[in-house]
Amino acid sequence: MSTPCFTYDDEMANWKDWDESLSLEFPDTAPVMDQPPTKTPPPEAPPDVELTMAELMVIIDAKVRLAAIDARQHFSGRLYAHLQFTEVDWKFEGLYVRRAVGLECYGPDLGSMPDLENHLHNEAHLHHEAALAEEWVWVETVVGDGDEEALPKPTNEIPDSV
Repeated sequence: MSTPCFTYDDEMANWKDWDESLSLEFPDTAPVMDQPPTKTPPPEAPPDVELTMAELMVIIDAKVRLAAIDARQHFSGRLYAHLQFTEVDWKFEGLYVRRAVGLECYGPDLGSMPDLENHLHNEAHLHHEAALAEEWVWVETVVGDGDEEALPKPTNEIPDSV
């Protein structure tokens, strides 16, 4: 085992950690602590109407339902992205539920994300989407110079009864 070796000579003995020739003066006065007064916010006013526990539960349940709808849409919305014309029922509870309104398969839970994704790309959904797209009436918009090619063209005529 090795031990560190230190050399100590006369030059090191005269070395100081600080310069004693410099003077350090401390002020005799205390620091000024005068600060402008802070404005305290006014206390919160109590609610004008006291809600009962039943009313609070109704409000909370409504907020939870809305949050659940947003969560379902966020969780599986990408699976329905190719079905632009199909109505999707986000209020229907469940993770892997078939939400495409207007089809016979509406409702039952498939049990997994891949199964739902495969199901949404089957022929029934694609034919239903194509039929809804044909029924859709495209409205031609007024365009400036040279942009006519960039816009979609109407697929069918506007009915006379409208």
